[in-house]
Amino acid sequence: MLFQKAQKRQNCLLILSLLCFAGYAAICLLSGANVFTMAAFFVGIPFYLVFPGLLLADLFGPFRHGMRALLAMLYGTGFFAALVCLSVRLGQIWLLRTAPLVLSAFFLVRAYRNNNKRLIPNFNASQRFSAVCGIFAVGVLCLLFALAHSAENAHPLVAGAIDLNRDLLWNIGNGNAFTMAFPPQDIRFSEVRFSYHYLTEILAAGLCLVSGASSYDVFVFFSGPVFLSAELLAAYCLGRCFYFDDRKKAAAFPVLMFGFQCASLWAVADTGESIFGNTLLKHLLTNINSQATAVVYLSVFCVVFITAARLKFAIDWRFFLAGLSSFFMMTYAKGPQAALLLCAFIAAMVLILVFQKPCYFKAGLFLCGVSAVFVGVYPLLYASGANSSMAFSAYAMQYTWTHQMLTPLRGWLLEHVPVSPYVWLALTGVLNVFLMLPFQTALWFRAIPKAVASITRLDAGRLLAHAAAFGGFLAYHIFLHPNSSQVYFALLAMIFASLLAVDELYRLRKKTLFSGFAILCAAVGLCSALFMAGTYSVKGAHQLLATAGVVSDTVGAGAVTAQDEEAMNWLKANSDKSTVFATNRTSSTPDTTDGISNVYSALSARQGYMEGWTYAVSNMGVSQTVVEHKQQVNNALFSGTLSFEQISELCAQEGITCLIYAKAYPGAAPAISPDFENENVAVYLMN
Repeated sequence: MLFQKAQKRQNCLLILSLLCFAGYAAICLLSGANVFTMAAFFVGIPFYLVFPGLLLADLFGPFRHGMRALLAMLYGTGFFAALVCLSVRLGQIWLLRTAPLVLSAFFLVRAYRNNNKRLIPNFNASQRFSAVCGIFAVGVLCLLFALAHSAENAHPLVAGAIDLNRDLLWNIGNGNAFTMAFPPQDIRFSEVRFSYHYLTEILAAGLCLVSGASSYDVFVFFSGPVFLSAELLAAYCLGRCFYFDDRKKAAAFPVLMFGFQCASLWAVADTGESIFGNTLLKHLLTNINSQATAVVYLSVFCVVFITAARLKFAIDWRFFLAGLSSFFMMTYAKGPQAALLLCAFIAAMVLILVFQKPCYFKAGLFLCGVSAVFVGVYPLLYASGANSSMAFSAYAMQYTWTHQMLTPLRGWLLEHVPVSPYVWLALTGVLNVFLMLPFQTALWFRAIPKAVASITRLDAGRLLAHAAAFGGFLAYHIFLHPNSSQVYFALLAMIFASLLAVDELYRLRKKTLFSGFAILCAAVGLCSALFMAGTYSVKGAHQLLATAGVVSDTVGAGAVTAQDEEAMNWLKANSDKSTVFATNRTSSTPDTTDGISNVYSALSARQGYMEGWTYAVSNMGVSQTVVEHKQQVNNALFSGTLSFEQISELCAQEGITCLIYAKAYPGAAPAISPDFENENVAVYLMN
């Protein structure tokens, strides 16, 4: 009887999961996804990422309980990313298309022999139920992903006109760049090497090359189930290790991370954005700027480090390989968070070395190796441009909602409670942290006194988590970035605060004042998360109906139109990858001059001469002199005063082979007959 009830629950969850996945697929297809490349993409994932990863994990280890899935993600994506770089660099894409298939075939033969001629081993009832619950969770998140992300960024050709997420267009353009060259130029600003943490874009570019899908479709439609499955599995595996194989606690960790957000409540209903700056749910759900990717490698590194520390660093080369590789990939995926993680790791290692008597040589070697990876990767290779724009400021907190609301009381407090203004600033920061993530921080704050009292013998995982949570929230409040990149410090802190909060959930069973307060915080965080998810769903559903022509939709001045995508599709079909275009669409709207326009490089997969300049300055460190020169050239090309000969000469000097004139944007059409023209765009090939 009990077995039948359990089987019914599993069947019910499976049916609901299938409905969620069907909903996801339907939304993607209605939003313009290509059904054939969608099929090729998902069929290819096991053969290009999963099976090679499992084989390499089995070969290289380390062979510890619960680490195989994490190591498969690490080695599978690492091998694939390396192949992308090598294949594109050599111009031999066949390497990328065949090498993973060879490893997959070897893995399948090996698995068939090792499992008594079964490719899928037997699972017990508990394992089956856990797997079904995981599938259901992925299905729900995929449906939400489709509404919040895919529908909201439908193909303009299908939607007619749509306001696309400019960070998403940035990611899409970067993915296009990696299909053309390695190392690539910034696809929006020619002759400047792209310098940023771009692992997600490399993986997306590789999947485009093997599946035939466009970078747009991969980022907007197809990637969701892949990274959502990976980050949920990674979070669960991290929980298994962190909580000493307690499966219930391990399952609670991703629930807290996704399901309990800020204290904004109904204030998020209009936009889905937290008034306290908590964008964790949005970043985990959409993987905008690679936060979900970072969660995977963060989890791998933490598990390797925690396991090694519990073994007193009596470890072999396999741990060093996994630890250094995972931190390399973490830095490659999300450099600022890797910097913060390194600081927390060093703090934890110092305490371990001083108080816990590990194998000093191997522990010191592990510490030096991880530090060397960061020093080699972050400032020298991939993220050098991101460093120059992050500014320290003790008053960075003044931009938070909490500080602005308390400012009218500041004078009265300083007058009646004579303490340093910095004390009030610090207390405001603590309050802001609590409002950003009330449930988890309430539980985390409750755990801090006990952790401090036992700091000399505290488990390595707890040392790392406390240091990362404290350091992340501190860094968020004392650094400023023109593109608000300091938020990633807070996101990392929220992940670790959620990890630590699970340990304190048992307190909710007791009838105490604290448990009542924590339950209230949980209700607030849950309601905020539901308001966010509801807002994403409503906005996505409305856009889906607008795309289908059922309802009308109002778009902004910077909307991308069907004519824009039509013109870029023509350019993509009638030019090669060496094409460099100049355009007068260099800002987000016709009436602004913000230097941010990622549209044409994302849609055409062609190199821009200067499609925008703001990110080139803030992320790549381009000098103002270079920007001013390109602006002068661009203004001349679209001034309407140059003859055909003058335009041809100027284009030849600057390496420009195509002009794209956006009719709604400032500038005049070149005195040339267009090779393609529609209502909004004219394209001129200069060959």
